Amino acid sequence: MRKNRQLFSAFFASLMLTAGLGYAHAAAASDGMQAAPMSAAQQRQLVGQLVGNVRQRWNLDINPDDYQVITEPGDILIVPKGLPAPKHVEINGVDMLASSLTVPHRDKSDASVLDDGTVWNRPMCFARKNVPSKLDPNKIDAWADYCAQAGEIKYPNQNGTDYAVKEWQTCATTNADGLAYDLTACNAGIAPPPGEQLLDWDDWSPKGTINQSPCTNLTLSVSVAGIGGSLVLGNFCDTLNPVKGEKPLDFLTNWSGTAPNGQSRDTGGIVAVHNTLTSGIGIQALYGGISISL
Repeated sequence: MRKNRQLFSAFFASLMLTAGLGYAHAAAASDGMQAAPMSAAQQRQLVGQLVGNVRQRWNLDINPDDYQVITEPGDILIVPKGLPAPKHVEINGVDMLASSLTVPHRDKSDASVLDDGTVWNRPMCFARKNVPSKLDPNKIDAWADYCAQAGEIKYPNQNGTDYAVKEWQTCATTNADGLAYDLTACNAGIAPPPGEQLLDWDDWSPKGTINQSPCTNLTLSVSVAGIGGSLVLGNFCDTLNPVKGEKPLDFLTNWSGTAPNGQSRDTGGIVAVHNTLTSGIGIQALYGGISISL
């Protein structure tokens, strides 16, 4: 008989995407945040794993000095420095991590703004490592690495502003605690923030359920006036089920299948939205939902 167990860790963090510099962090809040019960060397090693995974799997560089290790019951989290205390957010009955972020409008005074193209901000990345007992970094039985990246789309005779947002997540299990779990679900996505925004859907991908075997690259793309962006999932197989909501930016990307212990799987998606105002937009990044089984 198979024993199923869902592992969810979530926290709410406020952060900002700033023009040219990526994300600028909000002031830190210490309520509910625990000091990591591990050495500085162990913490550096965990941060290094996230940095290495992001570079190897996604060909992106993030600065390890921008990240820290914190803990909550059952989880070790690698997060950007200066974030508020973690909180759990339930989405469709599943606990996931939710981070509110703001994407600013970038005008012609910004030297990086193109007349025609997409100007991408730096990605913001997170990691969650599930530890069933004693928060031992050597006893991790499942983990998820997630990044989100937003960009402003520029094209001739544009009214308002258009934005592309891509999110991707890698999940895997280990047998470090002596139990060889399989990975059965890896959920991530984005959502609109609380409040109203004058947004409309431009494009989104994937547009329907994708089943693929064997594992190989999967390219997802969006386009606005012939301009947009793309996301390549480098290790996709099994099933990717997108869930698009009515409100623009409401988009979940849920992977399901059976990945044997030690094998990783990717999930992710990319969307484009139109803002009727010449202004930035708010986004919530959603990640951290994992299911494993014996």
